[in-house]
Amino acid sequence: MQATIDETNRRRDKQMAYNKAHNITPTAIKKDISTSALSALYKDPEAEKAKVEAAIREGWKTADWQTMSAKELEKAMEKKRRMMLAAAKELDFVLAARLRDEMLQMSDKLDTMS
Repeated sequence: MQATIDETNRRRDKQMAYNKAHNITPTAIKKDISTSALSALYKDPEAEKAKVEAAIREGWKTADWQTMSAKELEKAMEKKRRMMLAAAKELDFVLAARLRDEMLQMSDKLDTMS
C-alpha cells in the first residue's frame, strides 16, 4: 500500500513541476450534463415508461409474424435485430430486451417450421 502511495505522490510532484515550468493552471472539465453518462439519471421516468409502453403496443400490432412464411420470418427477424441494436445504442435497454425476446420467439417459430 505504501508503495502505491509513494508512486502517486511522485507522479503528482512531477506533474506539478511540469505545470509550474510551463505556466499551466489545471482547470476542471466543463461538460454539458446531457452528454455525460449520468444523463440517464435525469430522464423523466414517466416519459421513459410511456416510451416503453408505446413500443410494446407497436410490437403487438406487428405480431403478425406468427402467420408469416419462413422467408418472411427471417426478414422480420433481421429487422427486429436491427431495431434491437439501435435501441441498445440509444441506451434503451428495456426496449432492446423486449425486442430480443420477441426475436427469440420468432426464432423458435422458425425452428418449428423446419
